[in-house]
Amino acid sequence: MVATTSGLVTVEEFRKLPEEEGLSCELRRGEIHSVTRPKYRYYSIQRRLRLLLENLAPSDGLVDIEFAFLAVAEYELRVADVVYVSGERERLINPDDNLRGAPDLVIEVLSPSNHHEEISEKERSA
Repeated sequence: MVATTSGLVTVEEFRKLPEEEGLSCELRRGEIHSVTRPKYRYYSIQRRLRLLLENLAPSDGLVDIEFAFLAVAEYELRVADVVYVSGERERLINPDDNLRGAPDLVIEVLSPSNHHEEISEKERSA
């Protein structure tokens, strides 16, 4: 996915861009960032965390992995590794959109490609 616009990219513009095979992207503060595809160990950790959380979370809520949400409606479309969203908030999600605002609980699985600034930024914008 390559931005064809100048300046900040909105979520609406980002969604219209063509997807490139084998490349995942997120929109952070109006800028497109490539995200490497995780290895099996990463997915295994995500699945185990999801199962643990499903056993602890209220049954009317949503527990999921690779969950997209609009941290800041116009310029942020992020994907969280593992999330919990209350049933009340899940019922408000437009099926043709994403959750607005951060999920009630976000778990990020760290990988060697993560750096301190990236994780700190995610924490601040959620």
